[in-house]
Amino acid sequence: MKQAIVILSLALVAALVGVLVLLNVNRSATEEVSELATQQAELEAAAARKAQAQAEARIAAESRAKAAEEAARMAEAKTEKEIAERQARFQALNDQLHKEALAREAAEKQAAELAAKMQKLQDQLEATRKQQAEIAARQAALGSSLTEEQKAVLKDIERRKLELEQLTAQTELLKQQRQDSIQRQIQLEETIMQEGGTITIPGYRVWSPNYRPSSQTTRTVSTD
Repeated sequence: MKQAIVILSLALVAALVGVLVLLNVNRSATEEVSELATQQAELEAAAARKAQAQAEARIAAESRAKAAEEAARMAEAKTEKEIAERQARFQALNDQLHKEALAREAAEKQAAELAAKMQKLQDQLEATRKQQAEIAARQAALGSSLTEEQKAVLKDIERRKLELEQLTAQTELLKQQRQDSIQRQIQLEETIMQEGGTITIPGYRVWSPNYRPSSQTTRTVSTD
């Protein structure tokens, strides 16, 4: 009887030990599973953070690239606009310079025509004066008074003298117009030079002694 009780007690102890062992094993397994789950979650969270950081870095890089591309485009557009404006500026200056040159040439041509006309009129006046002198001498020799012929000659002399005075005034005006055109040409030439441009008018005569295009040297010119 005692032996049976001992055996039973031993069996109960063994069962209890087995239960404890089983519970310990289950607890360890549960802890391990929990730890693995935690590690997996941490790995997944790290992977998510890394993916997000990479996505943000990619977006930032794309944004910077786009901004740089836009800045380059704007800079190029600005440069093209500045070049176009600069070319338009020099074209306008050359156009104005050409107009001044034409005005000066017209004044010179008209002055030359007036000079020829004045010379012809001067020759006629000298001939008329000579004629008047001859008539006056003849009348003095005859002791006659002033004749109608002599009056007509004197009147013709006064008319020619008046016409000469008018032509002289016109010539002086043309000379002044020519000088004014030359001064404006000089100013335009030096403006072009100071702004880094060149004169593009074919066959143009440079008047400014300060004008120095890249392929030319300083010129000294007369404005008489």
